[in-house]
Amino acid sequence: LAAIDAATGTATPWNPGADAPVSSIAMRGNTLYAGGDFTQIGGATRPYIAALDASTGAATPWNPSADNSVARLVVVGDTIYAGGGFANIGGAPRSGIAGLDAMTAQATSFTPAAAAVGAWPLAANSATVYVGLGWPSLGAKPRRNLAALDAATGMPTGWAPNADGTVYSLEFHEGIVYV
Repeated sequence: LAAIDAATGTATPWNPGADAPVSSIAMRGNTLYAGGDFTQIGGATRPYIAALDASTGAATPWNPSADNSVARLVVVGDTIYAGGGFANIGGAPRSGIAGLDAMTAQATSFTPAAAAVGAWPLAANSATVYVGLGWPSLGAKPRRNLAALDAATGMPTGWAPNADGTVYSLEFHEGIVYV
């Protein structure tokens, strides 16, 4: 994990010193959230997910302590959505997808109806979390390779485009989900 000067292309002195790969980063204000395979980063023990001061690279007190890797991060307002191989994060059981409070690091009420363990792509807005799936359903709802979840509860919405192949990346922008 490094910071590169946009004008010169050279590395800055910023170095949080992750002890293993970082798979995903997301910004919120002056905080850089990082997810990956690390357990030490920013001078502190932070299993698989951390919040770093964007100026110093030091770990903040925010620590949701995942029990396995975090591969995807998306920030929407005061919620950090995480996806990965974990079964517990933010002090609660969450299988592969979780919403985390940006202030407390505790799991939010966002609780998907079915396990989604893996490094599936995520995109979100204030109302909906979009997830690429590797299976044909989410809970009892048929959702082939792509689903939308209510951002507050994690329950599947009626949105079901039934993608005919694996979804590797998602982005939400101005009312459009790019897949």
